[in-house]
Amino acid sequence: MRHPNLQHAAEAQIRAHICSKCPRQPWEFRDDTAAVAWRCQRACPIFQMLPHLVDRAELLDPMLCSREQLLRHELEEAGRSEASRIRSTLLNHNAADVAHIVADLAEDT
Repeated sequence: MRHPNLQHAAEAQIRAHICSKCPRQPWEFRDDTAAVAWRCQRACPIFQMLPHLVDRAELLDPMLCSREQLLRHELEEAGRSEASRIRSTLLNHNAADVAHIVADLAEDT
C-alpha cells in the first residue's frame, strides 16, 4: 500500500531538482513553485512512471536488493524501450537522480 504523502513528496522533489533544469520546463515556473504540479507533468515519462516506482520502492525489501539500484534499472529499461528520443533521453538522463529521490523517501517512511 502506497504511503499517501510519498508520491506527493517525490513529485515536489523531482520538480525542484530535476524539472527546474529541464529545457522543456514552462517559462512561468521557477524553483519556488516546486510544490505545485506543472502542466508539463502529464506528458513527462518520469511522472508517468512515478506511481509504479513508488509502489516498487515501498514493496521491495532492502535486504534483498538496493531500492535505488532497482529503480534506476527500471527507469533505464523504460528509456531503452521508449520510441520517442526525447522521452527516452528524459528517462535515461535522470534515472539516477529520480531513483535516489524515490528510494530515500521510501526509506524514511
